[in-house]
Amino acid sequence: MEATKTSKDEDAKSRGDLRDPITSDDSGRPHITQYSTGSKFCVGDKVYLSEPGNRSLVGPLLISSVLGGEKYTLVHMNNTQYENGKQINGGDLEHAG
Repeated sequence: MEATKTSKDEDAKSRGDLRDPITSDDSGRPHITQYSTGSKFCVGDKVYLSEPGNRSLVGPLLISSVLGGEKYTLVHMNNTQYENGKQINGGDLEHAG
């Protein structure tokens, strides 16, 4: 039986994790490997930004792109770029819920 690709597979690709989770062991039997998602946020997630030196949170903002290595670009809710496409560290972001 062949596994079907799901939207989760597409989500993994959008986060930069392109490894195929279905592999075979030494005996040739297929199994699913477990791996990290590589990213805490996905494109379209609503987040708040905690800027260094600023006590208040900025946002809500939307994840515009996932650059890998926990780096993201953001857009305002009206779809304009935040800080001219500045790369934002994932550690400075919180899910807006």
